Amino acid sequence: MLTRLVDAGVAKPILTSSLIWASGMCRSGPPRLVAALLWMVTATAFSFVFARLRLETGSVWPAITLHSGWNAITQAAFDPASHGVRPELWIGESGILVALTMIVAAIVFSCGRWTIRRDTVEAA
Repeated sequence: MLTRLVDAGVAKPILTSSLIWASGMCRSGPPRLVAALLWMVTATAFSFVFARLRLETGSVWPAITLHSGWNAITQAAFDPASHGVRPELWIGESGILVALTMIVAAIVFSCGRWTIRRDTVEAA
């Protein structure tokens, strides 16, 4: 979707793409409203990391690999290992610490000049 938004000349295509993705996959958890807001922050920030990987490499594979690694770590390792008072509020996919970490990652990945590479094989 991101490259289509860039090609269409949409203003702020990365932000537009990230808000679409974030709104379509709202997570639940106690408290529900806080979890939804934290998920929006996390997904929007993480989308800048995915966008940089996609646009700089010209391939979807680095972003796919990062996304699958993210899911494996958060869902298969962190979630089962989390104990205590409301651990999902701090380290789940909609967690406060995860949101803060993704904001820092987005800032780091957004720095510098971006290059947009295209795949060498165009879809028909």
